[in-house]
Amino acid sequence: MTQDQKQSYRGVLCTSCKQPIPVPAILVIIEAESQEDEQHVRVFNVRCRACEKEQLYRTTEILELEGAPRTRQRARLVTAVASKSSALGRAANA
Repeated sequence: MTQDQKQSYRGVLCTSCKQPIPVPAILVIIEAESQEDEQHVRVFNVRCRACEKEQLYRTTEILELEGAPRTRQRARLVTAVASKSSALGRAANA
């Protein structure tokens, strides 16, 4: 990739923390189709990769964002699940 080419993706801005959230490719296709048919506004939900909150968004809110999409922080998710399962195990054995 050369320096002249900038990476971009389609996404929405989180209503909670204002961080960009990439949308799945199927939603980009639906958005392109809905621009032809202005009568229907579709609603979808996505989870923010920064604050982990899930919100509803309209296809009209999809923007062209520059840069690379943020990656999800898997370590925080894994430790949260592991701590819940170990607490449940102790409660069941008590």
